[in-house]
Amino acid sequence: MSWNEDVANPLGDLQQRAKNAAAIANDQSLPRSERVLQSLQAFAGVQLTGLPPGICRAVEKHFVAVNQVLAKYHLEEDEDYEQMTESDLQEILNILKNSAARIARGK
Repeated sequence: MSWNEDVANPLGDLQQRAKNAAAIANDQSLPRSERVLQSLQAFAGVQLTGLPPGICRAVEKHFVAVNQVLAKYHLEEDEDYEQMTESDLQEILNILKNSAARIARGK
């Protein structure tokens, strides 16, 4: 998708990113820390402008929840995610999966 298409269809772009993030989050072949890192990277640069208000609020709420978990850690490098507890990694994965499901429904 080009930049212009992303701006013209922010919901479509977000839904594609959410689909990618969910696929990564569910990929049991990857270590949990790698699933978290790659799932979060799938949302890098997402545009919230132009989204329906309910979706925008939900995405912001999920990002805040993820950031609250990440705030416990000093993450400078990708490898730093390996130092996170399994329960915190799983909590982030659960948030991302729930967010992806809501985004997919467009609500």
